[in-house]
Amino acid sequence: MLHEWTASLVEEKFFFQLFVLEGAVYLWIGMDDSRFDSLGIGVPAAKGGRSGSMPSATTLIGGSGGDAGSQLLAQRLSRKFGLPVFVSLNLRDEPQLRLFAEKEALLALAEHVSPAQGTVGSRVDAPALSAAARTPAAAESGATCSPGGLSAGADHPGRGARVREVFEVHDDLAHRAAELLLEAAAAAIARSGVFVVALSGGSIPKLLAPKLLAAGGRAQLDRWRFFLADER
Repeated sequence: MLHEWTASLVEEKFFFQLFVLEGAVYLWIGMDDSRFDSLGIGVPAAKGGRSGSMPSATTLIGGSGGDAGSQLLAQRLSRKFGLPVFVSLNLRDEPQLRLFAEKEALLALAEHVSPAQGTVGSRVDAPALSAAARTPAAAESGATCSPGGLSAGADHPGRGARVREVFEVHDDLAHRAAELLLEAAAAAIARSGVFVVALSGGSIPKLLAPKLLAAGGRAQLDRWRFFLADER
């Protein structure tokens, strides 16, 4: 079954196509130029696997310039609805645009797919999902909007929590990122006496170092073990 709709954010107009298939869904999101730049897929973790495992995901078409937007959105929606999800996201790489489009997609999918059940074609009343989808950072369950930025999924700092926040001021970003690390470090040190963290090289250490050093004894940096990571 095909569902088509449009939505607007300020002067930007978005176009959506949702194909509800037998055991899967396909979502196209774009502007009035009808581009098809990329295609990503997310497939739920096998039943009986580790609880909370993220779906497998990959880019099938496009993704040039390192833009994995279609793949990442497919992965998040697959996790939310328990189905294979194909996504073609054809928007500029601007967080405000993509978060708005994801909110609209979540609301539409809630009309036709039961969250985490993989039941296609049945309308469900999902007040919790709808409430979360109305916040700009509805990429994960339990999303909230805080004065400092847009955040999602930070219930367990230091234990694989996924956190997405958007800030307009560089110093606010540095402060919040350092606070998240300090919270995670405190929990890990209390639990095991050491905090192990992997940081992407380059600008990330430069961003965090002044705030972490300013924390003084609270940071317990002698208990930290740093590793360099390549996120590509």
